[in-house]
Amino acid sequence: MVAEYSRVCFTNNAGGVPQASYDSINQSDRSARAIKENPRNGTLNLSSLIGSVHSETADDVSLRLAITTSKLWNSGRVLKVHFKTGSNWQREKVKIHAPLWSQFANIKFDFDIAGTPDILVDFNPALGSWSTLGTNSSYPISHDPPQPSMNLGWILDSKSEADIRQVILHEFGHALGAIHEHTSPFASIPWNKEQVYKDLGGPPNGWSKGTVDTNMFTVFAALENPATAFDPASIMLYQYPKTWTIDGKGTANNTTLSVRDKAFIAFCYPQDEYDAGQFNTQQIHSQLVPTPTTESVLYFYKKHSSITPLAYGLNWLDVDKGADIRIKAVVSDIQQDRFTAALESWEDTKLYAAGMTWLEVSRFPFLQTGAFNTEEVRPWNQPRAKTSKRVDFKASFSSPPRVVCFFTSLHMSNEYDFCAKAFPSDIDNNGFTINISAWSDTILYSGGATWLAYPSDQLKIASGRFSTAEVGPLSKPQADNSTTKEWGMQFSKVPKVFMALDELSYGREKNLRCRLSTSSVTPTELTWHLQSWEDSIMYQSGASYFAWEEAQ
Repeated sequence: MVAEYSRVCFTNNAGGVPQASYDSINQSDRSARAIKENPRNGTLNLSSLIGSVHSETADDVSLRLAITTSKLWNSGRVLKVHFKTGSNWQREKVKIHAPLWSQFANIKFDFDIAGTPDILVDFNPALGSWSTLGTNSSYPISHDPPQPSMNLGWILDSKSEADIRQVILHEFGHALGAIHEHTSPFASIPWNKEQVYKDLGGPPNGWSKGTVDTNMFTVFAALENPATAFDPASIMLYQYPKTWTIDGKGTANNTTLSVRDKAFIAFCYPQDEYDAGQFNTQQIHSQLVPTPTTESVLYFYKKHSSITPLAYGLNWLDVDKGADIRIKAVVSDIQQDRFTAALESWEDTKLYAAGMTWLEVSRFPFLQTGAFNTEEVRPWNQPRAKTSKRVDFKASFSSPPRVVCFFTSLHMSNEYDFCAKAFPSDIDNNGFTINISAWSDTILYSGGATWLAYPSDQLKIASGRFSTAEVGPLSKPQADNSTTKEWGMQFSKVPKVFMALDELSYGREKNLRCRLSTSSVTPTELTWHLQSWEDSIMYQSGASYFAWEEAQ
């Protein structure tokens, strides 16, 4: 009988593919594949490692230096699940229990569709139970011959129905992109590490110290974990014996989805897909290959009766420091059902990756929108620290409205730090002043922004901005920045959110890398993240947001 202390699994494992082969897959390739499957992965922050892995032999230690994305499938997908081995009884157990996730998530499992599977399940009892994480499942399956992306070694007739359900739900949770609950920084489990090394180093696991470190003691950044608190009832928390902790307290035997599990998976796979749109260059090409122009035809969720204006802005940047920073998001050829989106650099700028978000303004009859570029006021080769223009509303408001701005383009010299901000001022019933400014010694050749304005008393709408200044001072740059932002009102359900960058302050010595994302949206608050990665020096960044509640 399998020992109780073997009831741990790992999500960095690549099934039957040798671990070295899996580790050779560049993290950027995993992220690019995830974004291609679901562009929302670029703006969701569900699983980023922090440097708490003490052993340098840890299987995935390289992740500490890279930006990671969530690995969610596209919402509404029907995932093809095939079985490599297994008795009819074992397969039926999977078919009974795995679909419980679908009761709360907009995703389904089909066990009968032919073709290449999305999830390949094996039942080898000698290999324990484990799963690759979300869209990473495609890597082992793509090998020749295909290797399993999941192993359910504990689906045995000697186990109770509750234990069988627990294992299946847990591993399919990983296959949907959920991480281990014990890796939450809020768990604060006082591990008795020597005992864990001893138990997991022996049979049936036979794990090295590095493997134990990666799967047991790696903690995901508090700044990036989607939970606001540790969930001791989560199905993603396996039962651990009391000998594994210094305080002698084990964990509960959770055998079904908790309330938070249900809410989490509903957030990851929403039933209503009519959200702000996303486009990222990694949907088209790898960030390892700098490309001056990346464009795609994007389709609206619903066809409009007339041409809709679009508000849009930048939410991801990876630009080489070796030339001026030149980046712009462009929308063109807007039709009733589609438009063309492009992310562009020019001249000698190397653009590794970029992302943009967009919103169909005609969905909101009370919204006004527009665009501004500093070249409307001055030539690009006559840089100023601040360029402003008065904007008149098409229709006056009864009182000063709420106004938010979003970057759409930037051209800054690489001779000095990269500092710029877009913001409104002097707002009244009839218009406002839009500003794009630089500071320090930044040379800002040009900048562009879009803006949204709406009545300040509009129901079920919230807007505002946040910045890394809320987390730490400009003098102490850090790569990961996050906290919560309260809406200032109570939505009756989880709202949709459109948000884009409005401020950047980076050191010119390294590449400009910035990512804006969320990890949790609730009726009362937003958990936001502003990140740089590798060796970028982010002194400060900021973003503006517009949140709304869809009508019932």
